[in-house]
Amino acid sequence: MQVKLHSKFNLLSWGVIILFLFTTPVWGDLYSETTNTEYSSTPGGETTEVDHLKGYAKSDRLRSEDLTDKKATIIRLDKDLVWEIDHNKKTYSQVTFAELDELYRQQEVAMKQSQEQMTKMMESLPPEQRAMAEKQMQQAMEAQAAMAKPPKVTKTGKKDKILGYTCQQYKVSWANMTLDMWVSEEIAPEIDFSKFYKGLFMGGPLAEGLSEIKGVPLKMVMVMETEAAGTHSRYISEVTKLKTKKISDSEFELPKGYREVPRGQGE
Repeated sequence: MQVKLHSKFNLLSWGVIILFLFTTPVWGDLYSETTNTEYSSTPGGETTEVDHLKGYAKSDRLRSEDLTDKKATIIRLDKDLVWEIDHNKKTYSQVTFAELDELYRQQEVAMKQSQEQMTKMMESLPPEQRAMAEKQMQQAMEAQAAMAKPPKVTKTGKKDKILGYTCQQYKVSWANMTLDMWVSEEIAPEIDFSKFYKGLFMGGPLAEGLSEIKGVPLKMVMVMETEAAGTHSRYISEVTKLKTKKISDSEFELPKGYREVPRGQGE
């Protein structure tokens, strides 16, 4: 899976952080290494990209470091905010949890207004063009409605052994995405990780739905399909190393000398 902080609903970029969240023992901090692989198929051909990440986690903060793109994400529950860092440009952006709530609300309002404008514009189109535009708008409305609902989460009953731990398989269906998660309750810490989800997924129903899954996800496989664009993407995120050790609080601070930029700039 290719790790881009603001692409594909952030699912894979944030996916690695989920793995850190669920693997922090109550008796120690955690260092983690993860490999993300993306397989993409489009009308123009097929591509494969691999990213390597490392992460650090404590009970109220965590850091995901993308070694391939040289970017990082820090979630600070003690400050109720998320920092996104670009080491290439030596910049960072900041968003608070309260701002995430407002951004999600604004997005819903903007999409509704866009639909109303499209409906008015279609009234002046010739019948054939109007029919095509109505079909496209109907598909967009259906996709929006699907994303507004919490995902369907199913515990399949299947088990697998990963990194020496017995894992249960969960299937998650949401909009045009299906997600398989292999989760172990043998190493689940007694920490409320659901508090991180707003930062991980920028709020919304997906975060709400995933909070149903208890335990440690050691592997995630996500498939996304866009029928209209003819694209198919498959992402695999696997934890390859876990190590408990004392992690300095300095790992969860902003790098010195970096300048702040508006969120989303340069994407």
